[in-house]
Amino acid sequence: MRGSPAPEEECASTALIDRSYQTRNYKKLDREVQTRIETTVKDLTERADPRKAGHGLRGRWESMHSFEVGRRYRLVYKVDFEEHAIQLIAVGTHKIYRE
Repeated sequence: MRGSPAPEEECASTALIDRSYQTRNYKKLDREVQTRIETTVKDLTERADPRKAGHGLRGRWESMHSFEVGRRYRLVYKVDFEEHAIQLIAVGTHKIYRE
């Protein structure tokens, strides 16, 4: 996969976060859920390989990953190792996959 490190290669921690996801669904969530999502985002940035925290998606979401925030919410993100960045694509219930 392009932009992916070799399995044995150690990845630097990702530091940059694209927060453009906060413009739509995020602002509609209650404050408790927003706090859980922020904690999850912080945890993802501290991982050597944030892709391993979630599971890979298919179809139009290919090259992106999904992480479960509680039982109800999903955080869809993409990792850019060259830029050491995590791009947060969407946040919400399973309905985000239909948007």
